[in-house]
Amino acid sequence: MATLSDLIARVALDLGDAGHAIWSSAELTAYLRRALAAYSRCDPQRLDVVIPSTAGLREYPLAALGPFMEITDLWYPYDPAAPVHPPRRPEWALILSKTYYLGVADAPTGGPHDQMRLFFTAPHTLEGLDDAEETTLDADGEGIVALGAAAFAAEARARGLLGAVTVSVDTPRQWAAWAEARLARFEEALQGVRRRRVAAPDPRVAVEMAV
Repeated sequence: MATLSDLIARVALDLGDAGHAIWSSAELTAYLRRALAAYSRCDPQRLDVVIPSTAGLREYPLAALGPFMEITDLWYPYDPAAPVHPPRRPEWALILSKTYYLGVADAPTGGPHDQMRLFFTAPHTLEGLDDAEETTLDADGEGIVALGAAAFAAEARARGLLGAVTVSVDTPRQWAAWAEARLARFEEALQGVRRRRVAAPDPRVAVEMAV
């Protein structure tokens, strides 16, 4: 998988600025961060975690999950050693931004067979960006993010050249046209990601149908 440095080099090459005469690595990092966020909104990571219950406690903090976008499902009670099928899904509610409430009549016991399996979505990460240790994008996702970053950089370049006197043959109109074409391709790629996500079967339904 590509790292932040790999994608910076890829974007700079696409912009015709491999030597960073126009855009610094820090600037391209900012555009990559923006493009990564846009991609994550379309197709975030789908993750799960097993959370031990605490005797008598119905409210659980989610700070340990790190940055997350949405809680998508909760199985309780859950025993990792002997999960039941279909899974049990109690009522629950996100009562604070990072705290959820388990709406069960009998309070958890805190035992090994009384845990919770929480499913959630999270932003994608890029190794080297904001202390991330791994890249979670596939090859297609890396290409889409690099495309978006190049488009954002060109768009900013076009705005920056308005009214400026330079020795470059590049004009604001040229950069704006280049950026517009790249932005259109970026949005088209994101739409494709959205369509694939919508078309994918819901794994929660699949579990129930398989029983």
